[in-house]
Amino acid sequence: MFGKKKKILILEDEVALAKALSIKLENEGFDVTIADDGEAAIAKIDGFVFDLAILDLVTPRIDGFAVLKHLRSKNEEMPVFVVSNLSQKEDM
Repeated sequence: MFGKKKKILILEDEVALAKALSIKLENEGFDVTIADDGEAAIAKIDGFVFDLAILDLVTPRIDGFAVLKHLRSKNEEMPVFVVSNLSQKEDM
């Protein structure tokens, strides 16, 4: 055994994109959890420890900005990839 699999949380409301990311990452040996809205992501963050988060910013119920803020209140060190097509300067 090579050790514990790294856990990745994906917050993405586009099912096809979330599934594609999940398949690719699982094929690379990661343990992937998908949340399709911000509320589900926060529940998962509160229930598990992740090594990485991939966050869409525009998501139902609770947006990715609030999820990121919640995540940082729990773990300031965890790497986060932000995936978004927002282009407003204040969003960036």
